Amino acid sequence: MANGVVLYRAKSSPFVKDYDVFVDMRCERIQGMWASKPPLVNVDNDDVLTHDRDLNTVSVRSEGSSTAARECLMLAKANDYARKVMGRVDLVPRIIGSGVYNYVERVACGSPRSPGRQHVLLTEYMKNSVVSYCVAMKEPWMWRHLLLELVQCMMLFIGSKLVHNDFYARNLLVCVDFKTKRLRCTVIDFEKAVVEKNETALLFNNYSCLVGMVVNLVYRNWQYEAVQEILCSVLRIVGHGLLLMYETERGDVVPNWTYLKEWGVDTRKKGQSMDDYFRVKMQGTNITLRRQVFVGANQTFLIQVLTQLHHYACSLPCY
Repeated sequence: MANGVVLYRAKSSPFVKDYDVFVDMRCERIQGMWASKPPLVNVDNDDVLTHDRDLNTVSVRSEGSSTAARECLMLAKANDYARKVMGRVDLVPRIIGSGVYNYVERVACGSPRSPGRQHVLLTEYMKNSVVSYCVAMKEPWMWRHLLLELVQCMMLFIGSKLVHNDFYARNLLVCVDFKTKRLRCTVIDFEKAVVEKNETALLFNNYSCLVGMVVNLVYRNWQYEAVQEILCSVLRIVGHGLLLMYETERGDVVPNWTYLKEWGVDTRKKGQSMDDYFRVKMQGTNITLRRQVFVGANQTFLIQVLTQLHHYACSLPCY
């Protein structure tokens, strides 16, 4: 569950046995599909979700979508930089195909009720990965690896000159090996990503994305006493002089609304406090920085923050 949305994982239809489908049941929108292995050929856009077992491809009918084209462009740009420059084949999934599917329910093994043009993006399957808000990050060694991975994500965005703009726990896949105490991350959902050529804007906007991710992860894991000291240190480093969150009398943490705000439309009930809204509706996500906090100030400090975060992560126990 994220931001009031319940995500159900449903097995796909028999003819696409090698694929898992993730569906947002609130609006019946396909969140994503992951293939079990990279395809040997490109998707045939003349077909409608057919599966070629020999070539291990899925075909999606494309009716022309500017959103689909832009997302694929952003994902391809990030993927290219991650692989060729950073040597990380798992940091961003490869594209299998994209398109528009006209009967969303059928993909999730349901009965189609009405036609709807929904964008579908098919990407490489990231083995053993789960969405990070579902993972209990309750061990210090997990935070060592997670923080180093977040630094890698930021370096990916800076190097490829992208701003993700939806960098929250719901879009961070985590693969954890508890036996060897290893953790790696994969960034998904580049639908809102943009190219930013202005260096100052690139650094500051990505800093705002990092703040949102950290607030989200701290909220999700504050309940684990063994890592609370780590979370406080992370908030201090990423805050860069700002108190991003504080502990309430009830023992949880909430954002400091002087510096932070909701990203999106405020849908609070009449008389509902912002803290309660954050807990109940937002559930720790969709928080971003108030840009006016740094108006007139140097906004190129992200590299400094990442350097401090890297040093701190390396000081945490490996096991």
